[in-house]
Amino acid sequence: MLAVEKIRNELGENHPDYATILNNLAEFYRTSSNYEKAEPLYQEAIKIKKEILGENHTDYAIGLNNLARLYYGTGDYEKAEPMYLEALRIYKEILGENHPDYATSLNNLAELYRTTGEYERSEPIYLEAARIMKSVRGENSLAYATSINNLATLYKATGKYDKAESLYLEALRLKKGILGENHPDYATSLNNLATVYKETGNYVKAEGLYLNVLEIDKVFLGENHPNYATSLNNLAEVYTAMGNYDKAESLNLEALRIRKRILGENHPSYAGSLNKLATNYYSSGNYEKAEIMYLEALKIYRITLDKNQPSYTITLNNLAVLYKATGNYEKAEVMYLEALRMRKKYSVKTILLMH
Repeated sequence: MLAVEKIRNELGENHPDYATILNNLAEFYRTSSNYEKAEPLYQEAIKIKKEILGENHTDYAIGLNNLARLYYGTGDYEKAEPMYLEALRIYKEILGENHPDYATSLNNLAELYRTTGEYERSEPIYLEAARIMKSVRGENSLAYATSINNLATLYKATGKYDKAESLYLEALRLKKGILGENHPDYATSLNNLATVYKETGNYVKAEGLYLNVLEIDKVFLGENHPNYATSLNNLAEVYTAMGNYDKAESLNLEALRIRKRILGENHPSYAGSLNKLATNYYSSGNYEKAEIMYLEALKIYRITLDKNQPSYTITLNNLAVLYKATGNYEKAEVMYLEALRMRKKYSVKTILLMH
């Protein structure tokens, strides 16, 4: 922070370049999940931009959008929504309704509504964003592929798997033509399609696609990258669903090792890997190991995340299911009630253990 203070002294507290530096530093902290450090920097950058540029400038809208993404990431959706709406208003007024930045802003708002389970509000916004990208960027563009991919994610969340599969396949076709079959973004689309097959019980198709994703990640990212760990966990979920618990455990443990080494033991993603491994142990009847992992994940989430974050509630729910299965009804009740209290603030549409 000494470097920031030096720049502030050189430029002054109300210089746009100082605001940009604050924003960039905040972005670094946000992507590192250091939300407490990121928030005041974003707020200070926004305040400076508002004073210098006014409330109807695209740079001010960018600042609002960035802070909204922070709140979205921590599950504070009530704070995120008005900022996304205000950024959208500014883009509409200054750039018009047929500008890619306006479409991107629409997408951000749609993502928020999808995450909170407001699907009826989300769908028309996604559709409008896709229409704009198709009109402005063209139907063979990466921007349009991203838009229909996002819409497919909504359909997957609402159980409209046929629609989701169709759009994911189209996004995959476009990315293959633009980026080739060995690009990380192509791998992302493969992963999305694999998730549809996994959720519909087509494990053979899902396994093949996840294996393909893993190979692409291995080449482009290496075997010690957090995203490679994510791909390991995704494949492990398929093996857990197929009852191949040993294979799943091996992959989960490898993902856990990678995230521990790269991110540390107090990172939300490390907690996510603990949760995946715990679910595999639960599914195989190893309740003792599962409990240890779930409790450790909860501890990390309490330290690193706002408790409104969906991952925290999912883990509470999973632990409650475990306690119910082992006859520990008092503990199960406490966990269920806490999860229910959290879920009243949003709708968790990620897969939960349902027993």
